[in-house]
Amino acid sequence: MRRAGNRVRINAQLIDTGSGRHIWAERFDRQMEDVFELQDDIVARIAATLGPEITLAEIERARGKRPGALDAWDHYLRAITAYHKLTKDDVAEAISLLNKAIEVDPEFANAYALLGLCHLHNGMYGWVRPARQAFEKARRIAKDAVLLAPSSPETNQALAFVLLCTGDAEQAVTAARLAIDLNSNFAEAYATLGHALIFCGDLEEGLAACQRAARNSPRDTRGSWLYNAMGHAYFMLGDYEQAIDVSKKGLYQDPSRFGAMITLAGSYACLGREAEAKCSIDELLRLIPRYSLRALSKNPMFVRPEHIDKLVESLRLAGLPE
Repeated sequence: MRRAGNRVRINAQLIDTGSGRHIWAERFDRQMEDVFELQDDIVARIAATLGPEITLAEIERARGKRPGALDAWDHYLRAITAYHKLTKDDVAEAISLLNKAIEVDPEFANAYALLGLCHLHNGMYGWVRPARQAFEKARRIAKDAVLLAPSSPETNQALAFVLLCTGDAEQAVTAARLAIDLNSNFAEAYATLGHALIFCGDLEEGLAACQRAARNSPRDTRGSWLYNAMGHAYFMLGDYEQAIDVSKKGLYQDPSRFGAMITLAGSYACLGREAEAKCSIDELLRLIPRYSLRALSKNPMFVRPEHIDKLVESLRLAGLPE
């Protein structure tokens, strides 16, 4: 820590003492009258960074165990790894691992929460037909998770995300805010809240929540998801160049983010860049071959009619089939 006049500069580093690996670093510059705000900021950043790092360390530990020695927690940790790969086979593996975890511990709330997310993605990516059944199963399991652990930020965040992606953004806002009340440094809950607010039409507030999530956990692998949400907001605000920029960043991290493809296609179409809009539609249909304007209209995610109309018309202009 260094001080010059009425200003203070603090350099904070987080090091893994076992391996010597550098995990996180940040520099804070503040006026001395903001010392308590500075202290809260540092604590929040470290707490948000440390949580995912501990989980990653636990996952590595579980990988080294023999299959016959796995307990419910080990199955859950292996399921997290499979789930984040987001392929059909990996999500199926995650579901199998979570069912084993629940069989060992029927009250393992976080396992139910992640299981709900797995079934949600089965429906979103069309890996299970009809998608409606996968969505209903996801909602039921996510609600069961909250019933098992109503004061868990993880179960409430999972329910918020399931509600968000199955067309109930307003309830998702409520669930995400509860998750944040339970853990004010929970970056994933801020990300879900940002998404939900954007779908509800609160674009500026939604962007602020997404930026808080990115600031709290800059190493988080869900950066692609945040870019996806911010792309939607910039698109609806009419800032198409910025929407294209953040959507491309998200797709660079995760090429399977079809929401970013939708934003790209619509933004290119609104800018009159027909060839690029068509390429985005082609890639979207490669990811979800049966996607159409009808499917988009049935589950538009956005709440406000003017936003739904803008999205549908821009995708029609881009060339998405009826």
